[in-house]
Amino acid sequence: MIGFSIDASAFQPFFTDDTGTQGGGGNQLELSFGRERTATPGGGEGARSLPIAYARGLSETIDIHAGTQYDWIRARIADGDARGLDTVSIGLKWRAFEYHARGISFALKPEVRLALASERPGTGFGAQAPSGSLALMVTQELPFGAVHFNIGVAAERYRDPAANPNTITTEASLAPVWNLNPRWKLGLDLGAAVARTAGVTVRTDFVGIGLVYSHDADLDVSVGFFHGADQAEPRTTTRTTSAGLTWRFQ
Repeated sequence: MIGFSIDASAFQPFFTDDTGTQGGGGNQLELSFGRERTATPGGGEGARSLPIAYARGLSETIDIHAGTQYDWIRARIADGDARGLDTVSIGLKWRAFEYHARGISFALKPEVRLALASERPGTGFGAQAPSGSLALMVTQELPFGAVHFNIGVAAERYRDPAANPNTITTEASLAPVWNLNPRWKLGLDLGAAVARTAGVTVRTDFVGIGLVYSHDADLDVSVGFFHGADQAEPRTTTRTTSAGLTWRFQ
């Protein structure tokens, strides 16, 4: 339904996540608003979303997190509009290795996704069966800021595979982030996803730019702009704008 909804548990406003954790007893709440336009020859749809995510540090290197979002879909086809809660994501981030002298760290992020409501035919809400993903994240600190790299795989399963074929998606992304000054960060996000479903493989490439303002050590405000395009025929393009708030507390 939504091509490039930014994961609220990622490093807002970027699609690419970092290896940072909250520390033992630390908490993080993320709220955001996303607006997306998807276009295909002769058609398309618009969507708005309100993601929310919460993370808590179990130790200095392990976080648990949960998140969901409310979606509004406006389609050009008859009876294509829909709204409702999307799936809930529950996961773990483990910073498994870090080499302080080199400024590099690695983290693993397993996640499961569950439908929140019973299936509503024609809307897509509630259609998903238990699904999951696993990502490897790398952060390299550099004099200008940092570079974050993610690679992962996601299995999307559905209650009725005949109507919604199960999908395996492999994703990779890279985000250099510049520290402009103590309060402002600017980042570029580049990535690609390859989805395999019902014997068909489709690649989607995306590019985005994000800006983060840190009011203090505990509060960030961010905006992001993304453009994605797949290699299918006919081609689908997606433009996404997001604005978010991140609050860290004990």
